[in-house]
Amino acid sequence: MRFRTRALMVTWAPYSGRSEGLAQHLGIRNYFIHYLAFQRPWIAPLKYPLQAAATLRLLWRERPAAVLVQNPPPVAPLVVALYAAVTGAGFIIDSHSEAFLIRRWRWTLPLQRWLARRALATVVTNAHLAGVVRRWGAPALIAVDPPITVPSRDGDAEPAIEPPADQFTVVVVSTFADDEPIGEVLRAARALPDVQFAITGDPAYARPEWLAEPPPNVEFTGFLQRDAYFARIRRANALLVLTTLDHTVLRGAWEALDLGQPLVLSDWPILREYFCRGTVHVANTAASIAAGVREAQGREAALRAEMLALRAERRQAWREAQQALEALIARVWSPQAAMAREDRAVWDAR
Repeated sequence: MRFRTRALMVTWAPYSGRSEGLAQHLGIRNYFIHYLAFQRPWIAPLKYPLQAAATLRLLWRERPAAVLVQNPPPVAPLVVALYAAVTGAGFIIDSHSEAFLIRRWRWTLPLQRWLARRALATVVTNAHLAGVVRRWGAPALIAVDPPITVPSRDGDAEPAIEPPADQFTVVVVSTFADDEPIGEVLRAARALPDVQFAITGDPAYARPEWLAEPPPNVEFTGFLQRDAYFARIRRANALLVLTTLDHTVLRGAWEALDLGQPLVLSDWPILREYFCRGTVHVANTAASIAAGVREAQGREAALRAEMLALRAERRQAWREAQQALEALIARVWSPQAAMAREDRAVWDAR
């Protein structure tokens, strides 16, 4: 089969910053395919058939030689694997940490193992998850989040840091996911009345008690479009990014890194390894969060300088991962690979 497109990416979500970044840096197009409500498991039996049909139509129209596909949900790579089996294309699974770690997806691990063994590679963010995939007898590639292209007011590639606000302001990067200790953040905010907290994310996904009587120094920003979101976190004095899940590398932490912003981050070993400077690590408790914010307030300038130095190191790690991904795509897009497919087709026809 002659492929029309070198590669593309498929993401079954309304938006994913990681997918957008991967596609942008690899020079391919990312397609967001999503119907009905997001993060509503009971709707899955309705929307997954719609998304599967849309994905197959897309793939048959574009005929990519390689497909990157986000996981979860694992149904998305299953659909891509079907296309690959029929056409001889290759596929790469970009598996987020929750696909391995949270109860909603852990029951699909046998399916994920079956898919991983048939993929060119499964991309994960850390060595622990890479070990899981390799124990399945499948290839794994560790790839940190790619550098983020942050919109700037003047069009410069490297936007200047905004001057600190009159009041120390912490932006809490949130989607109100199950692993975010928002209740503890609210209790920490009550203990720090002189600090302004801005919690991002669509309040439709928040628990009603969080919204009922928030402290006066807490603002729920609502869902922010990309430019508005980056403008908001650029104006912050520090970012607060928390998870109760170990072995999870958080997108909000990478955003702090790329902006050179001080970071208050959950104290997990993998996060200490990745964000070893420019960061205050805290337990997911109100007292520890409050103490961490105070430390960030007192060390803001030093943390900012450390984060900018760390950014240069992490960008080199991304460049190495990018080269590995490009090599995987080249395996199925190269003229030699095309000739091998045609020879195999002729042999099969005999």
